Amino acid sequence: MYLKSLLELPSSVSWCERKYFKSEYIAEYWNTLTGIFLCVTSIYAYFKNHGFTKLYYSNILLFFVGIGTMMFHGTLVYFWQLLDEIPMMLIVIEYYRILTTELLLIYYIQIYTINYSIIYLFIPIIFASYYIHPKLQVILFQGGLSLSIILLLYTCYHINTNLNKIFYKINPFNYVDIHESKIDDHRNTELEIKYKKKTISRKIHVFNNYDLVDTTNSLNKFKKYVAIKNNITYHSYQGIYSLVFSLFVWNIDNHYCQHYIELHAIWHITTSLGMYSCNELLRSYIILNKQLVQK
Repeated sequence: MYLKSLLELPSSVSWCERKYFKSEYIAEYWNTLTGIFLCVTSIYAYFKNHGFTKLYYSNILLFFVGIGTMMFHGTLVYFWQLLDEIPMMLIVIEYYRILTTELLLIYYIQIYTINYSIIYLFIPIIFASYYIHPKLQVILFQGGLSLSIILLLYTCYHINTNLNKIFYKINPFNYVDIHESKIDDHRNTELEIKYKKKTISRKIHVFNNYDLVDTTNSLNKFKKYVAIKNNITYHSYQGIYSLVFSLFVWNIDNHYCQHYIELHAIWHITTSLGMYSCNELLRSYIILNKQLVQK
């Protein structure tokens, strides 16, 4: 009986799209249809993340967001609204958990973190607040999700701004004094040099016949690091642009319903792009963590 009554509860929020306009069986036709983008994004990311088990859970959650979105907009029932909203919040918490507990990169920078499990306390409160007032449920969900996103962005920002410091702290270039060595003027010369009490053959770069830098290993690591960092930078900006545009569209859809501006479907598409960027960002962090820390 309780499940039946739950399935009959109306959603605490309704969107601008005209109800049952395209179909008598689907409440919000375009909002329902575009939910498939979230499912497709999650499936693509899941298979692309083969071997990155840390991201599997968030990919599965994104798939449930897509299913919940389609059922929510198709029925405007509170139960399906929860299946849309709760996994959405869980994804952000999972990303934050990975950054703060799974990756050792976080220990190389000074940053304030909180126990991610505390955020889980919001979920039963969000669920129960509907029975106090539907508007309260909307406020608590949006507030809890916003706080989680702020924590995630704050952490990503501090990691990104400290990437160079982390890399050079873990992989410093090795300087060797060769004042007494006879060397050629051209670069990339193979020499036998004294390096850390061992005689080894190294490819070197010569600078004015005084100092040289042993770059056989360091340069290779640096090239890999630059490639990963460029990927992080690209998806960070892409994710931010998608997020800002999505929020812009979402707010217009909320505040101009009287003009029949139906933009929530676009929110689903741009959010899908933003979630893909978040997945790629976390994936790059995991790769970098393996390269720099877990050797």
